[in-house]
Amino acid sequence: MTELFRPTALAIQKLFNQFDPATAGEVASLADERFAPIFIVGPPRSGSTLVYQALARSLEVSLVSNVMALLPRFMARIAPWSLRHAPGAGEPFEPGEYGFLPGLFAPSEAGKVMDKWFARYTDPAFREAVRRSVVGIGRRTGKPLLVKCASLVLKLDTILEVLPHARLVILTREPAFVVQSLLLGKTNAGLAADRWEGIDPPGSEAHRAKGPEAETAWQIAEILRTIERDAAQARPGRVSRMSYEEFCSDPKGTVRRVATELGLDGDVDGLPQRFEISRRRGVSEESWQKIVAACEENGLGSGGQ
Repeated sequence: MTELFRPTALAIQKLFNQFDPATAGEVASLADERFAPIFIVGPPRSGSTLVYQALARSLEVSLVSNVMALLPRFMARIAPWSLRHAPGAGEPFEPGEYGFLPGLFAPSEAGKVMDKWFARYTDPAFREAVRRSVVGIGRRTGKPLLVKCASLVLKLDTILEVLPHARLVILTREPAFVVQSLLLGKTNAGLAADRWEGIDPPGSEAHRAKGPEAETAWQIAEILRTIERDAAQARPGRVSRMSYEEFCSDPKGTVRRVATELGLDGDVDGLPQRFEISRRRGVSEESWQKIVAACEENGLGSGGQ
């Protein structure tokens, strides 16, 4: 999505950002059973967009597409039609643009929708509306909902309060490359100012004076600590872990393992044998050494050397 089109899309989302009235009669408790959703959780710039595409194509799951994200008021009703037109096994994988995948039926982060879903979780009526929405999409497609949204990375505790039986795919990547990628994104003047909303842990201001590399490394370390703390509240058998490097080296084996651990059906035959792992350095040598040092200082190791 170009930054020129993005404000228009977000304005449309805001205009129609209501729960689909068709889900009002759904049985919310089904969100704890057959239609327990799956959330991909990990630091931004960890390869989650690629993993999202692979899981959406290989597992028996539904998803929020770009057209569904644009029209949340009709989301459940158009879900089956949207899923029928979603990119399937064997189709080329899109590189993604900071989480956005082109095409009306491509998997969407649905940021504004997800922000709304998990903003008023203390309101019981609102919480039930979210649960009914999850069930509404699942029941109409016959498949549980798969969600990937960067702005939810620090809201795992909220997700598990609203959807206590949610299943989690926790994703990690070599930390130095995560820090580099996020650092480049945050300093990209061509991206909208709100691009990184929801991923800044409390206390980051105290690390700002240490420089962007140190601040960003602390941010990633704190995100990982928060994910681990909150994931400990998940129900048994509801968490699967993967690294980006593991996934790229063996997509089929990794997805097959995740499916088994989370009790999902699927077919991995449409996945390639491997994906190329990008280890390109996009910053100066001086900045790279600062990133590596900051990763070690924050307990992230020296991955990426």
